[in-house]
Amino acid sequence: MASVVAVHSDLTAPTNVVRRVMAKHPELFLIVIGLSLTIISRYGSSSFLFSLRPKPITVPPKPPKKFFPNNSPVYDFFNGELDPVVRLLAKEELIFLMYYAPWCSRSMATRWEFHKAAKHMQGQVKFVAVNCWWPDGQCRKRYKFLMFPVLFVYHTHLDGFRYLGEMAAEHMVTFVEDLTYPITAFHSHDQVKAFVARHDSAVVGYFDLNASPQPPGYQQFYFASMRMLEQDPYNQIKFCIFPGKSLAESYNLTQSNDVMLLRVANSTLKYPREFNLTSSQLVTWSLQHRQKPMVRSLAPLGVKSLILSKEMAQGPAVIAFYALNPLFDTNQPYHVMKDLALQYHSCEEIHNLEDAISHWRSQVRSAQVQYHQVVEFCANYRKQRNVGLYDFKCCVSLASKTLEEMSSKAHNVCEYCVHRPRQMGPGCSSLDIDPQVEEWTMLHTNFCRNSIENYNVNEYHSLCCQWCGDDTASIVPVLQSDFLPMSFRSGKRRVTDRYVWQEIENKPKRLCKRLTLQKLQGHVPYENSYNFEESLPVNFTGLGCRSNRTVNFYAMDAVRHSVFAERLGVDVSTLPQNPAVVIFDKENEEQYLLKENFTAKNVASFILNFTRGHAGRSLRSLTYAPSTCDKTETSVCVVEVSSNTFHTVVMDPHKDVLLFVYASWCGFCANINHVYLSLAKYFQSAQSIVFARLNGDTNDLPWEFTVESFPAIIFFPANRKANSAVFPDTIPVTMPNLIRFVLQHSTQSLRVETALGVCSKACIQKNREYAVNARYSLQQKQSRLRLRLSMINAEWDHLSTTARMFRYISRRHIHSVLQQTRRNLLVVDQLQQFLQSSNGVYIENSKLRQFMSEHKLLQELDLNAS
Repeated sequence: MASVVAVHSDLTAPTNVVRRVMAKHPELFLIVIGLSLTIISRYGSSSFLFSLRPKPITVPPKPPKKFFPNNSPVYDFFNGELDPVVRLLAKEELIFLMYYAPWCSRSMATRWEFHKAAKHMQGQVKFVAVNCWWPDGQCRKRYKFLMFPVLFVYHTHLDGFRYLGEMAAEHMVTFVEDLTYPITAFHSHDQVKAFVARHDSAVVGYFDLNASPQPPGYQQFYFASMRMLEQDPYNQIKFCIFPGKSLAESYNLTQSNDVMLLRVANSTLKYPREFNLTSSQLVTWSLQHRQKPMVRSLAPLGVKSLILSKEMAQGPAVIAFYALNPLFDTNQPYHVMKDLALQYHSCEEIHNLEDAISHWRSQVRSAQVQYHQVVEFCANYRKQRNVGLYDFKCCVSLASKTLEEMSSKAHNVCEYCVHRPRQMGPGCSSLDIDPQVEEWTMLHTNFCRNSIENYNVNEYHSLCCQWCGDDTASIVPVLQSDFLPMSFRSGKRRVTDRYVWQEIENKPKRLCKRLTLQKLQGHVPYENSYNFEESLPVNFTGLGCRSNRTVNFYAMDAVRHSVFAERLGVDVSTLPQNPAVVIFDKENEEQYLLKENFTAKNVASFILNFTRGHAGRSLRSLTYAPSTCDKTETSVCVVEVSSNTFHTVVMDPHKDVLLFVYASWCGFCANINHVYLSLAKYFQSAQSIVFARLNGDTNDLPWEFTVESFPAIIFFPANRKANSAVFPDTIPVTMPNLIRFVLQHSTQSLRVETALGVCSKACIQKNREYAVNARYSLQQKQSRLRLRLSMINAEWDHLSTTARMFRYISRRHIHSVLQQTRRNLLVVDQLQQFLQSSNGVYIENSKLRQFMSEHKLLQELDLNAS
């Protein structure tokens, strides 16, 4: 039996058993280890051992799919490869690249705008899209973008130009075209002045274009003009050159590769020759010394940034919200703001602004006329081109011998072209000129004509003639001379120059395609043009130089950034056709809204009144719930208050009002919202208190009622609104604390209503007993007062004059207290009778309740819920 017990004791200690076996039979232990290693090596990768492991919970990603439609002109590399992009860039001069993530909502929204831009510029610029989220793609392995989509424009061997503009097709097209033509050439002083008046700052360079292979420094100047567009696509510093030496010398540009910064309201600044003329340094120098834009365009990127904060911190801001149209210069509200800004800063200290104002107004007038010409031309152009566009043509230049004999310097030059479809080929070898055409070349000048020969719809002929001796003559009247290059209009180039003809044919097409894109994007030009003859208020011109409270002018797209307009109190339903103007003063935390119609005179008066302190502050008032509700015994009523209804509801002198100020984004407000509703239910029987709430994020209040943080609970007592109290931040927002806070600051009637409204059966019984005790105490007090009064009356005849005076004062006091005691006894008797007849939870007796609320005795009674 002892051995059996010993065995059972060893089984409870497995470690001792293993030690004994290893000591007696060490070969068994080696065999076990060998078998274990054999099983692991043979079946280590088998499903048997893996079945013992936990199954993976991740699913392998699905293979990527094409992000853009099949008919899209965008090259979509949805597998994230980059090698085809590099090969494409080696062939193309310019490509527009979009890095996207297929799951990203912003990428999905930008996809269609990118597609429309690619379709608009098809045949000019290649649009490429790369899936930079696919883990196995080259893009994901090389780049680590923090957000999507990311857009770049790559130009030959240069680094990419980051696009930071609006994700809209019209803005993308404008950005690409500006990169394609970043430099403007000028031939006169008027062109330069108009250019500076338009862009506020311009970098001008003089380069000897006759140098071979190219002027020194011109390449870096060209790169800098492109890099500048990347810095700020809305407030650009434009680059231009002077091809002529005489014009350059008039601006003190005497040597080739001299560069100067022209500023509209400041002196010119020459680029130091000791600085290296590199693109990066030229961009840095230009941004450092640029003229502050007269009207700065604000375009937040939609991510966290300090763009608005930095601008608003510079002083009061006049912000104009209008519909921005980047395709055509039809932004009439911007024209108004720019003209007002120029006049606002025009004073004796700045002499050149008057000249800038005249050039600016001239540009606005010409832009209005040119836009109407484009609309009229495109309507006729589409009708004339119904036969179709032909890819191949063959042209022959014809000169009138008769006119050549008449003048050696001036002659008539015509160009005769045959246009044929692609499948038929150019057919230049079989070009036969009609004899009648040769007669027209001698008789007609400055005209164009298209005709279909022999009723062949697959072929049409065109003839254009120009009198080359007349510099002011237009070669193609139907194309409108304003659309042609300045060098061609001035007679600097020959009619047969293929670059001129390419510009003549392509520019009208581009303008008409812009009109189509404008209609597709929903841009409607403003009907009312700016009237420069409208008289402005007195003393507005030069106001910025005479006032210490100067304002800065800004412009924002009301379509893309309507949320900012709404936050400043603008009725966004009237946008974009009705522009809005807001003055925002960050220092004083105020905003002022122009309530009159948008005109130059009204805006100027608005700014003038703000400067003088006569403008009235605008209060936002937005609410999405009714401002009244019916209170019942079984429902909770919380009134939704706005800025417009604040004085009507909260400042009602006959009501106690508890106001809950919250914000929709405030998490703490949501946490205490149910507590506030429970509090309203607790006081639902009280008719003299109103529970209200106000969205302080969308409704502005006068400064005396503005809260510093959310949430905030404020009590406004009846007849004492000036004695309002704020629930302390140091006390937890709980039901007992809120009830105590309300009762502490409320009127007597509210306390009585609350006490009677929440009094239960036990509460009624307790107060019955208390009323009996109170009546007994008052009767005892009355007896003592009567006894004291009788003693004074008995001693009256034996008192001296001085003692009588003291006794008289004491007797009057006893009479007053005795009278008050009688009244209190009457109230207690009535309360006792009421409590004796009440057995319900809710006591309904409005007359008695109103009567009892007039007596201060009830403050001593224990009328609280037990």
